[in-house]
Amino acid sequence: MIAQIRELLSDTNKHLIYLTVIAGIGAGIASLLFIMLINHTHQIVAIQGHGIYILLLVLCILFYLGINYLSFGASARLTNEIVRALRLRLQRDIFAHDYYHLQVVGEEALYSINNDDMEKVQQFAMLLPRLIINIFMISIVIVYMLILSWRETGIFLLLMFIGMSLSYGFQHYVKRHYANTREAFDQVTGNFQDLVKGLRELKVSRLKRQLFYQEDSLPLLSYYHECQTRTWKYNQALITWFWLVMYTTIAALVYFLNSQTHPHPFHLIMPLLMLFAPLNFLIISTSTLFAAYTALDKIALITTKEPIADAHSKPPLSSFTSIELDTVVYYYSQGQTTEFKSPCFDFEITPGKVIFITGQNGCGKSTLIKLITGLYLPTDGEIRLDGKAIKITEHYQSLFSVIYQAPHIFRRALVPDFEEKLPLFHSYLAQFELQDKLQVEAGNLIKSDHLSYGQKKRLGLILALLEDRPIYIFDEWAADQDPRFREIFYTQIIADLKKRGKAIVVVSHDDVYFSIADQLLDLSKNKNKKVIKPSDET
Repeated sequence: MIAQIRELLSDTNKHLIYLTVIAGIGAGIASLLFIMLINHTHQIVAIQGHGIYILLLVLCILFYLGINYLSFGASARLTNEIVRALRLRLQRDIFAHDYYHLQVVGEEALYSINNDDMEKVQQFAMLLPRLIINIFMISIVIVYMLILSWRETGIFLLLMFIGMSLSYGFQHYVKRHYANTREAFDQVTGNFQDLVKGLRELKVSRLKRQLFYQEDSLPLLSYYHECQTRTWKYNQALITWFWLVMYTTIAALVYFLNSQTHPHPFHLIMPLLMLFAPLNFLIISTSTLFAAYTALDKIALITTKEPIADAHSKPPLSSFTSIELDTVVYYYSQGQTTEFKSPCFDFEITPGKVIFITGQNGCGKSTLIKLITGLYLPTDGEIRLDGKAIKITEHYQSLFSVIYQAPHIFRRALVPDFEEKLPLFHSYLAQFELQDKLQVEAGNLIKSDHLSYGQKKRLGLILALLEDRPIYIFDEWAADQDPRFREIFYTQIIADLKKRGKAIVVVSHDDVYFSIADQLLDLSKNKNKKVIKPSDET
């Protein structure tokens, strides 16, 4: 956990950490001054008088209030800085991570990480500065106790250490329950996503609704809340144990002090009472601590040390001579097991050339598109750019504008210099009959989420055309379009792109338009085969 906390603070401004630590030390000193003032009330009044005692008490109160105000301010800034840095790092890690690995992690897990896990870490981040402050307060009070009586304080610490050590194994048991609850939450998130995405199917079929509710939702939610109940129960048991250790230790220490012939046998009672508040804070924070520990483990699934390329380090590629796929194969794997491999791809993309890719479902069309664009990295073979073998980088990927089979339309038009291209944008909207379907305000596409599936694909095509990249890839774009828009796409858009020297790759089943292709790549004879790589045979 210490390493994870250190990693959590690594992206945070160091001065906020130092300020929080200083505030923690100050709060500890303020608490110590209160203890000393109360413990020595009789001596101060006898020697200095009531006026000096009241003045010291007022100064102590003012110092305590001031240092706590400073610590609260530092805590708030540190908390928000931690959460902001963690959310930004999460997005950077997703950008940098291998696309196939993110698919294996799963969409529901990514949503859970961004929502539930981030909330758990945020709750811990809100407590972290106060934890630091309370730890310093406890440390300073214990030092003061050691100065008063090292032997009795040593007994107190030994008994506390023994009691806490006895609960060490139980702590791991509680953490395991937190992990089980978190795994169940992924399934609940997936269940709700199924409900939202499949709402049409469920609304028209009473039988499907019953099966979904009885056989999916009910068991999952019951299991999840059962896990939550067990987790809460065992966590409360752990907190009860901590308090039992505390009370037993104090009782044993008071009994020991009472049996001594010391003139002030209860001189440690006031410092012990001052320990109650910070120790209580630490104890009740254990549930948040365990939840954050589990959340950070989940976040680690998509944490990567790969550097994020600077978007401004290299300008986007504006031209190329050729892209060659030389005996490129991709192996789909789960863990150490190779499930199946793609066909072997050999072909070339050149400027001004139109390539149509066709074939039955499962023949490798989508895999080929992901390999060309760098979403998948070749397992065997190589990709050559302008005759040189390359590693897939963001610089290489800047060649492409891609419209996938189910494109996502962002709320903001992610097109460079979009404002300057607004006249062209509006002309495309009119051409594809979208001029009355959405509005544009400061680069934001208003009401784009109200478009139909076919309209979203037309809008995606328009935005891709505005990008003006050297290579255009269309993954079955025309499959869901009316005949007139299909005609515009094949006879006008592709012809215009070819005339401008763009390379065009079209995944299509529209054999009526195959004649406009310079090359037709038919993958229907290729089949995915179960394979065992040499490394799997051992």
